[in-house]
This record gives sequence, C-alpha cells and structure tokens, in this order.
Amino acid sequence: MTHQEERGLLLRVMTRLAQTQLEKDGFIPFGGVLGSKRDVQLVMPKGWKQNSTRDEVEGYWTRELKKYAVQDGCRVVCFCADVRVPKDDGQLVPAVLIHIEHVEAESEDMLYPYHKEDDAKVVFGKPTSVARQHMVLTGPSEPPHG
Repeated sequence: MTHQEERGLLLRVMTRLAQTQLEKDGFIPFGGVLGSKRDVQLVMPKGWKQNSTRDEVEGYWTRELKKYAVQDGCRVVCFCADVRVPKDDGQLVPAVLIHIEHVEAESEDMLYPYHKEDDAKVVFGKPTSVARQHMVLTGPSEPPHG
C-alpha cells in the first residue's frame, strides 16, 4: 500500500467510529494505529476529563500513541476529538478533529465539520487540513522526538 492508501484506511475507520459515537450522543476522544499488516487498532482513553483544552488533548494522545509507535510495523497513528470551530461571524460550528501522522509522510490536522439531521444521522462536510509537525512518529527529514 502507498502512504496515501494507509492514511486513507485509518481515516475511514476513524471517521466511521466518530460518526457512530456522535449519533449516539456519547463521544469519547479516541486514537488509532495502523500496523504493517494493515491492521487497525483502536485506542480508547483510560479516563477522560470533559472540556479538555487542545494542549491537554494533544499531550494525552501524544503520550498514549507513542506507546504504540514503538511497536514493530507501526505506520500511521492518529487521534480524534469532537471540537467547536469558530466561523468568520464568530459562531461555533461542531467538527471532528483528526490529527494523523504517517511514518514516511506528512502530519496534519483534519477538520470534518458536521451537522445532525432530523433523524439524528450525522453528516460530515468537506474536510479541511493544516500541515503539522509530527508529535508521535518521526516523520521524513525530522529529528527524533524526545
């Protein structure tokens, strides 16, 4: 598989789980790891503080996912959180944030805005992404993380 296909596989699993959680009104942030055999492992938190800050979320998942990153064959890691993003008019819009890293490629934050329809079905809008530094894996041309 190419790195795009590996990332795509993990993103599909993560967005499906996020959608299921949102439809059941019980979202708990979670992580995911893709191994060398295309095996996806979900990582659920041991406990979670409501209304965590972005720094708290990133710190927690960086520590947790590093435990999996040292395993042989770990190719892609990510974590997922339910967030609110300000629009130009100041209104907050719900979105799912997925931070994803590939060992041989880019690291980025992806935002999937969403809304709930009358039947409680969650519909994701077009995602946007922003390049980020690797926090868990050492990416291409990056020094090792301490």
